[in-house]
Amino acid sequence: MDWIVDESELEGPGTKLDNAIALYSEKKYANAIQILEELLKDKSFTERRDEDSFYLGSFYFEGLQYDKAAKYLGDSIKNAEETPYYEEALIKYAFSEYFQENYKEAISGFRNYAEKFKNSETTPFALLMIGKSYKEMGQDDNARRYLNKVMNMYKGSEASAEAAAELKN
Repeated sequence: MDWIVDESELEGPGTKLDNAIALYSEKKYANAIQILEELLKDKSFTERRDEDSFYLGSFYFEGLQYDKAAKYLGDSIKNAEETPYYEEALIKYAFSEYFQENYKEAISGFRNYAEKFKNSETTPFALLMIGKSYKEMGQDDNARRYLNKVMNMYKGSEASAEAAAELKN
């Protein structure tokens, strides 16, 4: 009888994650976050913990709650280099730190991203954000170095134009 569903299958970590993602796509953000927070509190479910942290961090990121986003995204990237969500988690983590004005952490995150994903279309923006972070910290020499790097390496790009505008300010 294939149509009979074992109730324990409805409560597994994968199903809860899928439910949270579905709720999030329906713009039921609070419900999605609640499911993932409960799932992460349950120490018996460890198989997809990093993935759960990624989604919860992403949900908070989209909700502009950067402190919580950074916490969960930071947790998700610790052991997740070989996962399909690692690149997105890393860049969102770096931006979360930047938006909280944690510029040293942001620089570290953007630098890590740029080193690991050299050929990504997002890399010029990661380098740009390193320059902007240095500028925010008052380290103008480092800021100019990164902003010039973006302009030289990615001529004609949107990131290059934004780096030029940053240098004029």
